Amino acid sequence: MIEKTPPVNSSIFTGLPVPSGSSRDDPSCTGTGCSRRGVALTEFVIIFPLLLLIFVFMIDFGRAYIVAKAIDNAAAQGAYRASTLSTAGLTNEQWAAAVEQTVRQSLEEHSWYEAQKLTVSVPIPSLSNGMVNSEGIRTISVETTYEATHLLTLPGLNPGYVIDRTVRMDQLR
Repeated sequence: MIEKTPPVNSSIFTGLPVPSGSSRDDPSCTGTGCSRRGVALTEFVIIFPLLLLIFVFMIDFGRAYIVAKAIDNAAAQGAYRASTLSTAGLTNEQWAAAVEQTVRQSLEEHSWYEAQKLTVSVPIPSLSNGMVNSEGIRTISVETTYEATHLLTLPGLNPGYVIDRTVRMDQLR
């Protein structure tokens, strides 16, 4: 009959003292170095606000990019309208007002748009301002300025930013 012998513990660490804090389940470990339960929570409390701030800034800069692109598009639509709009029967002021209305209407679909923050300038083309060449072709210019605000305002930082866009286009025949 074969006798079974108990397994021999041949670990090289047998008999060495256990370092403090390595055994969470040891009921005799009551010192401050034995518990790591609060460390993860402390690290989370320190890192989470920073990560949240980075996330909010990413959203804010993405929003600023969308606003800038919408202002670009509105100015381009205004310039296109100005270059194709017949001036027959219109005064210069009526023509400029129609172009400005086109710019404003193209922005009304956006939830962030506030009409009082938008400034549209449509200079009247003339020989004196260099916007009509010797062949009589007019260069249309639509200048837009929008005063946007950040989603998150922090002390020491400017609460808003200004988007200036100018689109120039030759009159289409």
